[in-house]
Amino acid sequence: MLVIILSQDSIREFFLWRIGSHDYDEGSTGRFGNQQHALPMLLDLPWGFGPLRFRDYFGLEPHESYIGAFANDGWLGGLTWILIVVLTGVVGFRLMVVRSPFRRLGQIVWPTLCVALLQGFQIDIDHWRQVYLLFGMVWGFEAARVRWRNRQRTATPPPRIEARADYG
Repeated sequence: MLVIILSQDSIREFFLWRIGSHDYDEGSTGRFGNQQHALPMLLDLPWGFGPLRFRDYFGLEPHESYIGAFANDGWLGGLTWILIVVLTGVVGFRLMVVRSPFRRLGQIVWPTLCVALLQGFQIDIDHWRQVYLLFGMVWGFEAARVRWRNRQRTATPPPRIEARADYG
């Protein structure tokens, strides 16, 4: 199917253009250059640039979720974003490896979210709805797993019937 779609000239040209490098990516005033210039500035600005103000300084958005968190929300917002990502990673890995009825779902949801969070180092993912849906699924499955585990621990075993030797 992909070969058929890419056999059309206009679609193939657009596809090749999208995967290529562009002017706004390269150079000292491109996307990656702006990110490099912003890092030392953000060390001196504990409150960041302010919400959506990165563009005022550099003419472009940061196009990177982690720098964007520090630029928009300051050190507190950036560190909070990193904390959420790290804690969700711990929970996601635990969900994948600990035996429970939610293990298989965790093996689907966490790797998907992990890839998106890694993609956040290249592009801003903080406006992707599916990222927040995946965050909610990881934490929801973990809450369900903990509840299931607690019920397993507190369940009383069925009464044991002992055979008696004397029938009298």
